[in-house]
Amino acid sequence: MGVEISVYNIDCIHASKLAIIANMNNLDWDDLRFFLAIAEQGSLSAASRILSVNHSTVFRRINQLEKSIGVRLFERLADIS
Repeated sequence: MGVEISVYNIDCIHASKLAIIANMNNLDWDDLRFFLAIAEQGSLSAASRILSVNHSTVFRRINQLEKSIGVRLFERLADIS
């Protein structure tokens, strides 16, 4: 049994939130790679493996993206397996 503190629930992504991302002028487009990896893989840990970076890097970049656009993109849930 482990606990992943920052698992992302992609079911909570809304189309309006994605539209905000697409319309940002000062967006670091590299952050979208992180966003897409989480959305496709379904979790922060899986995204970090695909991106070949530490999970804390993915967490930091998504937090940075959310802060820059002023919208929370993912719900964080504890994953107790």
